[in-house]
Amino acid sequence: MDITFIKARDLPEAWFLCLRKTLEKGCQYVIDRGSWEGHQRKELDMAVVQIEHPGRRAPVSGSCVTTALPVAM
Repeated sequence: MDITFIKARDLPEAWFLCLRKTLEKGCQYVIDRGSWEGHQRKELDMAVVQIEHPGRRAPVSGSCVTTALPVAM
């Protein structure tokens, strides 16, 4: 079993690094049943992710907040 260690600052970076490692080191296999039969996927054997600042939120631009606020109210 190949263990992949990923160290990230926050959740968005952790997600990006997980995808990157999967594309770089992942094992490819073909789906043999279900609605995606015949398609190929990649997976990691095991991933350990350490997030240094898990409570940090990603910055949001002001335009997204002003357009989403009237819809939420």
